[in-house]
Amino acid sequence: MKVKQMKNQELKGEEQMIQDKMERKKQMVESELNERKWNKIKINEKRENEMNKVELNEVKMRKLHEQGVTLVALVVTIIIMLILAGVALNLAIRR
Repeated sequence: MKVKQMKNQELKGEEQMIQDKMERKKQMVESELNERKWNKIKINEKRENEMNKVELNEVKMRKLHEQGVTLVALVVTIIIMLILAGVALNLAIRR
């Protein structure tokens, strides 16, 4: 009888050890999954920041391009106005 009780106790002890090992492995897996999720979140945040920087640079370049076009148009308009003024003065002086 005592032998059976001892074997039962040993079996219960082994079962408890197995359950403890399984619980630790489960916790390790959960911990690793959480770490991977955080890493994925960090990577996504970095990508978003880089994309935002690229978009801002594109907006700045477009704005500079538009300002450059406006400046060129202004210079061309002034030159044309000066030519027209010169022609008008030339005609007025000849008469």
